[in-house]
Amino acid sequence: MDYEFKYDTTKVDTPENRRGMVRLFMKYAQSEDGSMPVYSDPEGSEDTEVGIYLRVLADYSDPDLETPEGLEAALEDWAQNTDSDTYFVALFDHLRYADLIYAAEAGDITGSPVQVQMEDDDSTDDGLFIFTRLERVWKDIASDCDFPHADIDEIIRICDAFGFKAFAINPPDIDASFDIDNLRRCIEEYYVIDEFWDGTRKMGLDGEDLFPLLAQDFLYRNVYCVYGNSKREAEGYVTPYKPWQAPGYSIETAAGKTVYVPLDSIKFIQELPDEDEEEE
Repeated sequence: MDYEFKYDTTKVDTPENRRGMVRLFMKYAQSEDGSMPVYSDPEGSEDTEVGIYLRVLADYSDPDLETPEGLEAALEDWAQNTDSDTYFVALFDHLRYADLIYAAEAGDITGSPVQVQMEDDDSTDDGLFIFTRLERVWKDIASDCDFPHADIDEIIRICDAFGFKAFAINPPDIDASFDIDNLRRCIEEYYVIDEFWDGTRKMGLDGEDLFPLLAQDFLYRNVYCVYGNSKREAEGYVTPYKPWQAPGYSIETAAGKTVYVPLDSIKFIQELPDEDEEEE
């Protein structure tokens, strides 16, 4: 199993992860009438949905997911690979977690946005300039505007309220605009995918259903694990295996013991609720 703990965009949409994602869909993602998703290709190599689920899963492991630098890196990756679904999904997924600023009318205490005519290959609609941080603000408008903070949900509400159809991120460094309705649909889908992954971890998985990206997602969580031919049990907090060990988990138990569990010995693994969830 090609299994690494380091966040790496090149380790996401791999044949092994795709095969594992298709198996997971076939086993766990039944529709309400009980029918299974149908794939003409057992690796799902032509299925966009497979790639989207993998991409969202991968971004949970991104240490910079909630930082301006993380969003900027995702934006630059997309700008260099504009035909790639992987980088497009990563960019919009990062927007969910970002603390953004937008161009507003100077001195307007209500934060009324500045309307901008978007003119590029993708859009000629009225839109909004947003930035990842003040240092990225276009100098030509920096002295003429205020820059209130907003999350992506607030950005969408602003665009809806003022009839904006598009937005640009960090112009003019990135010469492109994005459709607000497309963003809305993507964000809504990502929330559904979040629920799928949360539910899958908490329901638990057979060891045979783990694939590299999903195995990585159990890191730094509390788990219950059954492993080995004798079906031993371990419960505790998951940390990475040591460099000299085969891919697996180090599970730190409440008793202060660390149990090493190789991935290929896992029979069942389940995420346990944290203290906040238990109180609810």
